[in-house]
Amino acid sequence: MLVNNEEVFKSFAFYGTLSMFKMIGLAAWTGKTKRATQSFINKEDAERHGLPEAKTNEDVQRVQRAHRNEIENLLPFLGLGLFYCATRPCTVVAKWHFRVFVIARFIHSVAYINCKSKERSLGFGLGALVCLSMAGQCVAFFYKYA
Repeated sequence: MLVNNEEVFKSFAFYGTLSMFKMIGLAAWTGKTKRATQSFINKEDAERHGLPEAKTNEDVQRVQRAHRNEIENLLPFLGLGLFYCATRPCTVVAKWHFRVFVIARFIHSVAYINCKSKERSLGFGLGALVCLSMAGQCVAFFYKYA
């Protein structure tokens, strides 16, 4: 069996699902912000909402950038997390990796939407450190099989 610690894998699945749920929430937040600001970049969307022309809005673009950044960071976490589960990590350490990533990404998204640069950097940095830690442990573990 690839993943020999069911508890670690279930924890990864839980926190990975929370992260994907938040990512979906950011997509919904984008739609809400578009409607609230009456900002639609596609002509057909503007017309559907009774607007004469398409337009952009900084708030919409900010939420879209937060969403794109979430996708860019969630994909490595999901891939690395799956490999990491196969390295037989300590259960407590693995759970803390997953928890810190989710908390960090939540901080990042909230800070991004609210224009908080320091907090956004903190959230990004913590999430990146978690992924780097998992990647390093995966490389060390799997090197002997390469």
